[in-house]
Amino acid sequence: MSQLRQVYETVCHACDGREGKVWSDDGHLKQEIDLIKAVGGKGEKSNPEQLFAAGYAACFSSIALYTTKRFKLNVPELPVGVKVKLFNQEDNVFAFSLKVEISATIPGVSDEDAVRVMKEAHRNCAYSNIVKPGVVEKLTVNGIDIPVHE
Repeated sequence: MSQLRQVYETVCHACDGREGKVWSDDGHLKQEIDLIKAVGGKGEKSNPEQLFAAGYAACFSSIALYTTKRFKLNVPELPVGVKVKLFNQEDNVFAFSLKVEISATIPGVSDEDAVRVMKEAHRNCAYSNIVKPGVVEKLTVNGIDIPVHE
């Protein structure tokens, strides 16, 4: 296995939990966040699950586009959607977990190539590599469901 080489580092902060704010040390991220309605909040601002989904979608789209170039496929854009679902344990309302579904559209390529790109992107995406097994429940590309654990 090859050595990891650090290419970036960032530091973000949160204050006042899910009804507070988040920000980055470099000042690029400044966001008020809100508790979701499902757990008693107003749901009027962004929430941590949305921020996670946005980061995951951006990272996945980027690595998928890079993969199409590596496979010499001509793909001008590659929209990715990430659905994040929040669960809590019935016997412990303070124990939460996430489930994720990733969908992409890769126009102008065969179904075989689209599936190959999606699998490779999932294998190499930083977000996919940090989540526990079983968190990503579904991968879909061009309407084709792909087994997550192959």
